[in-house]
Amino acid sequence: MRGLATVLKRAQLANRISIRMMSTIAGDETGIQGSQKQLKETKPAEEPAIKDWISFQETLKRKNNSQQSQEERKSNSIGFRALMPELERIGNVVQSEAVDSQRCISSVQFLKPNDITIPLLMAANVHLGHSKETWHKLNIGTVFGERNDIMIINLEQTLAALRRCANFVRETAYNGGIIVFVGTNQISKQAAIDAALLSDQYYVVDRWYAGTLTNSNIVLKKQTKYINQIYDTPNGEELFNLLEKYKNYNKDGSSDSRSQFGRRSGRFQSKVREIPARFAKPEHFIPDLVIALNPLDLESMLAEALRAVIPTVGIVDTNYNPELVTYAIPGNDDSASSVNLIASYLASAAKIGKENRIRDSDALMSNLRESIDQRERSSEQFESD
Repeated sequence: MRGLATVLKRAQLANRISIRMMSTIAGDETGIQGSQKQLKETKPAEEPAIKDWISFQETLKRKNNSQQSQEERKSNSIGFRALMPELERIGNVVQSEAVDSQRCISSVQFLKPNDITIPLLMAANVHLGHSKETWHKLNIGTVFGERNDIMIINLEQTLAALRRCANFVRETAYNGGIIVFVGTNQISKQAAIDAALLSDQYYVVDRWYAGTLTNSNIVLKKQTKYINQIYDTPNGEELFNLLEKYKNYNKDGSSDSRSQFGRRSGRFQSKVREIPARFAKPEHFIPDLVIALNPLDLESMLAEALRAVIPTVGIVDTNYNPELVTYAIPGNDDSASSVNLIASYLASAAKIGKENRIRDSDALMSNLRESIDQRERSSEQFESD
């Protein structure tokens, strides 16, 4: 009987230990409370074994917590090290962007699509608008606020509009369109010239003549037509033979052959200049896109472009109606740095589009040549067979 009682006691103890293990693994509060109640009901002889088991579980938990804390500290240190370069750049951003703005202030230069940023726009004074008394109510969506009675332009809207306009300019240049940069005041005149030269396009910096787009046939009717190559003018060899032929006439007091040649060439040039415009080859073309750097002074040009269905891109300040321009860029049109920066970005987009068109056309021509050569080789092989 004693042996049977000992076996039963050991079985009960093993059962209690298994219940404690299951409650610890599952994390059930009821199981933990039940195991604690069973521990209280155990006899003093059974407590040392259970205490050893509990201490073992606590030691294992402490080890797991220490490992987790080490991993957390390691991950935190890695994240802090990754943030260190960004934190070190905080004190240098203004200086680097100021250097870029000074580069754009001096002249119009090439800019990549990702070179334009909000700090660069702010360094170029693009965010400064006009006074509160002169601002246009339709610019309420692009105005950030007011400071010292001056409207501040939201540069996020400016950046989005710049990228949108750059994509349109790039596609226009890629399709072979004619782009005209127009700047008639002292601030935007040089910027228009530099932008046109950078993008290999056209510019207008003088007074805009009314009717240039809508009534070009009448406005340009009396324009003199010059022909660079005059076929009736003799070349160098014929001129030398002509001088040798009339050399004796100079000794006799006759007129010089050069004067005869001058009268002869002048007669032909006068006939060429008198060619009516309807018989001459047209030398003026309607542009596909007009970029206005000072739209406040170009209201007649914008009205003509709207009537002629020509899209326009313009720098719209807070005192101008943005609905008069097809693609409006909110920005300061009274600052040379702002105008140069915007003109640089648009001219660079036009240059990239034209270069892409040339590259794709060259690739297409090379593919056509290869296909033609392959057909010729196949035909020759067929004839030989």
